[in-house]
Amino acid sequence: MAKFNQGNFYGLVLREPTIIIDEATGQFKTGYVPIMLIRGTRESGSDGISDIRYDAPIVFSGDARIIEEMRHWQTNDMVEIKGVITTRSIVKKAKCPICGTVNRIEGCTLTFITPIFATRRETKNSKEEGILLLKKNVDISNQVTLLGYLVTDPDYFRTPHGVDITQYPIAVNRKYRIKDDDPNTRVDFPWIKSFNKVAREDAKRLKKSAMVLIDGMLQTRDVVRKSMCNKCEEEFEWADSAVEIISYSTEYLGNCYSDDELQEQENKKAEDLANDILA
Repeated sequence: MAKFNQGNFYGLVLREPTIIIDEATGQFKTGYVPIMLIRGTRESGSDGISDIRYDAPIVFSGDARIIEEMRHWQTNDMVEIKGVITTRSIVKKAKCPICGTVNRIEGCTLTFITPIFATRRETKNSKEEGILLLKKNVDISNQVTLLGYLVTDPDYFRTPHGVDITQYPIAVNRKYRIKDDDPNTRVDFPWIKSFNKVAREDAKRLKKSAMVLIDGMLQTRDVVRKSMCNKCEEEFEWADSAVEIISYSTEYLGNCYSDDELQEQENKKAEDLANDILA
């Protein structure tokens, strides 16, 4: 599979970076920091900020060169980052509100930005000044391009408010070695989500193993998950966060349903309906 995983970000540092140093060697081990991004509409003729959204992904690195840059960042600094979308399987902890047991939740996914290049562009005295700069740079704050294969069939649904949504995970080969990650890990599995016209087309065209090129942006959101307590065996809810890529446009590159195949599906549905009526 071709290797394609690229993100360009211009964001506001939300707090000072956390830098972990190896006590034995004194060398940088890891560094991470949350940043605020902004995204608006891409519709033709739009001012770009009529319907703005803010996202707060984590920037995480085990590269000493990047960590050296990050350690100078301060809250409200404006930073520019070129990087890749990285996923990692982790265990999360959630406290059962019924019996108080802290449960280990297996099979969770952490999604973050791994920088290839990172630099501080401006230092601001307040969050408000930083947000003004974000709005002026809405077109470059949050850009992601991914090339990958669907690992499942897409899931399509319509919300109670009439919004069409299609979502699916894709497998993306790593072009860059992630220094602090398992060297045997060569693929990331970000989730893709599309809306309305793009979602309807994705739902029709895509299937497991389809190859797609995604032009989109990164989204973070709070979610409520449900788990079964290991001790009292009662179901409980716990707060979590989700990171996904919103597709502005999807290119269907391989193993997708063609126009002829879609027409055949429609003809089959019409034939089955006629047979049901005449039966």
